[in-house]
Amino acid sequence: MSTPTSAASAGVSTEPMPSVPTATSVSAGVSYEPVPLATATSSVSLAALKRKRSSSSLAGDSIEPVPTATADSSSSSFSSSSAPVSSSSSSSSSSSSTSSSASASSYSSTTHPPKRVRLNEGTATTSASVSPSTSSDHGDDDGDDDDIQDPWAMFDGWNTLGGPKCNKEFKWKTVQPDLVELFGADSSTMKQLKGRATGVNVGLVDDKAIMVDGPSEKVDKLLEIMQQLLVVLGPAPTNYITITIQGIDINAKMTALKQCVGKLARPVAPEKLHFSVGKTSGAWSAEQVCQLAHDLGKYLNQRTTALSSNTSFLCDEVAFTNINSNIQALGVVPSDSNSPAHQAIGELQDVLGGRSGLTMVTTPHVTILNKGKTKIVGSDLKDFTTAIATANGQDGFLGPLTLEKVVVSRSTNNIKSKNRGYFTLWEMKL
Repeated sequence: MSTPTSAASAGVSTEPMPSVPTATSVSAGVSYEPVPLATATSSVSLAALKRKRSSSSLAGDSIEPVPTATADSSSSSFSSSSAPVSSSSSSSSSSSSTSSSASASSYSSTTHPPKRVRLNEGTATTSASVSPSTSSDHGDDDGDDDDIQDPWAMFDGWNTLGGPKCNKEFKWKTVQPDLVELFGADSSTMKQLKGRATGVNVGLVDDKAIMVDGPSEKVDKLLEIMQQLLVVLGPAPTNYITITIQGIDINAKMTALKQCVGKLARPVAPEKLHFSVGKTSGAWSAEQVCQLAHDLGKYLNQRTTALSSNTSFLCDEVAFTNINSNIQALGVVPSDSNSPAHQAIGELQDVLGGRSGLTMVTTPHVTILNKGKTKIVGSDLKDFTTAIATANGQDGFLGPLTLEKVVVSRSTNNIKSKNRGYFTLWEMKL
């Protein structure tokens, strides 16, 4: 039985990497630009994110994205990893019997019929970086709809916070529609926020600056709550479904890889390594993404066995290299097309199939290198190729691996960095 696990704190981003298939070691990259951020969507309460559910099948509950808005949206990332992109290229590695066609991109729309899955009733408690909710703001609570934790529960213990007086300002260069939607003076969310945040003054100035003053501990806590409200209730141009990995040799392998490539590429932080399953296309509402996370949790929770066995596997084959672009440098994949990773991704894609506006990865891979600051030319290309070959030892690029957890993340404003980052909305341990 799969068991839920707590998410990372609100200040930690989860930044999915794109998928880039290729039949050879080199493929041209085409960047993927996130869908513009919605400019006029109504504020969503947590109660609106819930609906009554019966034991009907999962995949038949289609999620219809709302029309794409036209407002500008920054795609700069919050962490050291590059912002998501998607590239087109030829088919996947020749060793895989399930490789895509020569013209296939890394993501393909779900065109196969949805897999009907009978669900057992059960609660899939989840993350969203908050403690278990004690709030009464649950709307029509049927005992099985709390799979996205209530950000308002983060106010528990508020009156015990103190500290010296301080004031903080976070100012963007342009108007931020998502901040206006949740934290504008007339929004219901901001009114509730001010009502609960006693002893603190908070406001959105000129639709592009958050200003907070009060006791330092309360100010810091309020900023965490506001960040989590953006993650759970705010609009997001992109949402990803990923599977993280773990292995005892990952840190050592990535350190050695960094030494091999030098300035030619940037290794991805070990804690960010993952397989992509799919991503949303078009502007999905917060309610739709939360429902998708709930459906995934319910499916995983009703299984009598884990999504994938604890059998380890190796990423011992190059999935792609993009050495002539400023996007990604290296993605790796198990040469065994029946690996636990391939099986888990395929099963989740079957479960999610039939939803409009959801595109799936066609070539499983883990991105381990991002483009470095130095352009790869001449002898550098030979050095880089040699470094890749050296990194792929007897136990692959990363050593023995197992699947860790399924994650749904959202692209949203990072209040403190004022960049767009990928934050964990929900996750469940496998």
